[in-house]
Amino acid sequence: MQRLRTSQRLEQRRAGVAATEFAIVLPLFLTLILGILEIGRSLETSTTMYSALREAGRLASLDYSEVLPEGTTANDKVTQDIRNFLTASGLPGNDFDITITHAAGGSEGATFDLMDADNKLELFKLSADIEYSEISIFPFKFMTGQTLRSSLVFRMGRVTEIY
Repeated sequence: MQRLRTSQRLEQRRAGVAATEFAIVLPLFLTLILGILEIGRSLETSTTMYSALREAGRLASLDYSEVLPEGTTANDKVTQDIRNFLTASGLPGNDFDITITHAAGGSEGATFDLMDADNKLELFKLSADIEYSEISIFPFKFMTGQTLRSSLVFRMGRVTEIY
């Protein structure tokens, strides 16, 4: 009888120790899991941004002269295509800052005109930026002030699309 009571007390102590260990480990475990989810979201967003820019660069090399709506420039069309791609991928496409700039030479960083014939065979850079807080899946503001940025460089070469 005495042995049974001692055994019950030991089991109660073990349960108390397990509860204490769980209370210590749980916040660390949750922090790790939430961090992994946030990193996964940023990697997913970055991959989607690169895909959008890659497709836009391909489209930018096409001859738009016959298919652009009146009053729309090739730069506007490419920028809107990037926004549409990002929105279709579940991201807030209108919140992205998208730029098309010269990638080399004396005019590096200046706006690149996709319709200008003088830019043939010149390098241009497509960039997309967004504040991390705009795409975060959690309401926490750990990454406030951080920006996700993707950019790719292409060579301008007009190709006429055949229908």
